[in-house]
Amino acid sequence: ISMVFPVQMLLFLVSVFVVLQIAYVSSYLAVTTALIFAALYFMYIRFLPKHGFVILSMPVLYALDIPYVAPLVMGLISAPVSIMPVSFGTIIYYLISDTVYVINTSTDNSINMYKLVIQQLSADTQMYVSICIFSVVIMAVYFIRNMKADYSFEIAILAGSFLNLILFLGVNYLMDINVNVMQFLSGIAISCFIAWLIQFFRLPLNYSGAENLQFEDDEYY
Repeated sequence: ISMVFPVQMLLFLVSVFVVLQIAYVSSYLAVTTALIFAALYFMYIRFLPKHGFVILSMPVLYALDIPYVAPLVMGLISAPVSIMPVSFGTIIYYLISDTVYVINTSTDNSINMYKLVIQQLSADTQMYVSICIFSVVIMAVYFIRNMKADYSFEIAILAGSFLNLILFLGVNYLMDINVNVMQFLSGIAISCFIAWLIQFFRLPLNYSGAENLQFEDDEYY
């Protein structure tokens, strides 16, 4: 599909597939999910038509326990506007997760399921916290990698990974959320390595040293 159509078409087909799966359980919930997807889709089409792969990657990265890759990589290769697709992908992941949770635990009929999903999503503080932390990491990595300093890209990756580590640990402690520390630390380390690997193959030149050039003649400086 991606070889023939733009990424927008793949994103649309994935959304349709998810809605059809939910419709098997509750038609009302499927309509609600479709409306949420439509709002995110048209916002994405309007502002960031080439960042669909970021939205698609977030649920996959969450499933692999390495969602921290996305803010690192987007801070390296894109601009702060990439906060939007990362946030959209995070919202979609938590929407699907909350939908699965409600379907598996709710004893209400299908008519009330969509209300429970909306309530669960609106009260999901982890989603809001993740979006805020990812936004901070993207901004930090973006500004550090644009510094005129030696090894600015490597410093940006390490700084972004450290921010992910400190902010998520702090929030989990304040919110009293039990996490698998080893799994969390390994996810941060793997994310850092993947970001470095992508950066290495993206710029396979000798960019380790920053150089400044000035020239002057009779008319120009």
